[in-house]
Amino acid sequence: MKKITLTIGTLLLLATSTVAQDKVTGYVFEDQNANGRMDRSEKGISGIAVSNGVDVVQTDSRGCYELPIGDDTTIFVIKPAGYKVPTDHQFIPQYFYHHKPMGKSDAFKYPGVPKTGQLPKEVNFGLTKYDEPVDYSVILFGDPQPYTDTEVNYFGRSIVDRVVKKEDTLFGISLGDIVGDS
Repeated sequence: MKKITLTIGTLLLLATSTVAQDKVTGYVFEDQNANGRMDRSEKGISGIAVSNGVDVVQTDSRGCYELPIGDDTTIFVIKPAGYKVPTDHQFIPQYFYHHKPMGKSDAFKYPGVPKTGQLPKEVNFGLTKYDEPVDYSVILFGDPQPYTDTEVNYFGRSIVDRVVKKEDTLFGISLGDIVGDS
């Protein structure tokens, strides 16, 4: 009898861990100290849209969300007005989490997303308050495809540097890749 109970318990545990990987939960919160973690004093933000690329849900009154997730899913917060998302050391917005437990396929020429391992208990997104201007400029870079280091430097000096100096430019988007394939 003990053997049957142990086997059923093990199967239930395995089934529970498998089910847990079918959904992602987390919070969107006001990151008052901009440390990237939801501290006890920081509150969730309600009504923020979060997506898995297929479904879009809004956070509840506590800032909590839940979405289905697969083995190749990106979870992301849709930035609301009046808040900004954190950026990394290259000023790339950090508003997403890639869930790819097996990593990239070896069939591709370029490296892809590394293995993420098991889904964390929570995937949280910190936002900071931001006094967003009503009028601003957006810069779109249309697939420049420089082929040499000289062309990359020229693009940086003659275009990107000018954009950085414009005071009313809120953000820029680069369409396509920034380098040509040879």
